[in-house]
Amino acid sequence: MIILLGIIQGIAEFLPISSTAHLILFPYFFNYSDPGLAFDIMLHFGTLLAILVCFWQEWWDVIYGFLRIVKNRRVKNVKDKQIFYIAIGSIPAAVLGYIFNDYASTYLRQPILIALMLVIFGIILYLTDTYSKHTKTRLNLHWQQALIIGFGQALAIIPGVSRSGATISAGRLLGLEREEATKFSFMLSAPIIFGAVMSHIASQGFGIFDNNAIVGLTVSFMTAIVAIKWILSYLKTADFTLFIWYRFILASIIIIVYILKNNNLI
Repeated sequence: MIILLGIIQGIAEFLPISSTAHLILFPYFFNYSDPGLAFDIMLHFGTLLAILVCFWQEWWDVIYGFLRIVKNRRVKNVKDKQIFYIAIGSIPAAVLGYIFNDYASTYLRQPILIALMLVIFGIILYLTDTYSKHTKTRLNLHWQQALIIGFGQALAIIPGVSRSGATISAGRLLGLEREEATKFSFMLSAPIIFGAVMSHIASQGFGIFDNNAIVGLTVSFMTAIVAIKWILSYLKTADFTLFIWYRFILASIIIIVYILKNNNLI
């Protein structure tokens, strides 16, 4: 099961279908115990490593731009602003995650809520992807727009929303091209995942890196690299319709299974 959950996380993290929802639903469907939030975060750590590897050139630009600002004491190039966009966009999720983390892990991991979020944010993704004007790159953002996208990321504390789905929707609403919105979404996740991992290490120690966590982390890392390369290639010629329909179908399955389980039919 650990390997399968790692594969699910590696794939679902970068598709707008909510990886957290899948990590919750898989044990629910097949009567395994929910491995919990700490294990989820270890799987997310694997996807963080994949983001650093797949976007190493973009991260080098971010670091080099920051060093250039420190040296020159001013912004000389539009690329130099990327670190500020990522930092500003990370604030809402960091604040709300800190405040509501315990509540979310206790009360929001419910199948019916997940189904509802899959449908609602599937509709939002469809509307923003279809009807907004899309002419900008992530380098054309203003700090206010980065903050709005960050609030989209903060909503992903609710399972079923999808962090990538919410941030891509916000980016599309603000005019980002499809591939640009997707890249910014992926890069924006890095500080939050890193912060979550460090927070759990601080509270629970390095014991969270047990054998199961290391196996899951490794599998999610390798799977995520494949998923990132695939989705960026796919979006060059396609839209998000496939994933929107998947969200609707999954929500329907959740409701059916929930009804059957509550009536002791399965």
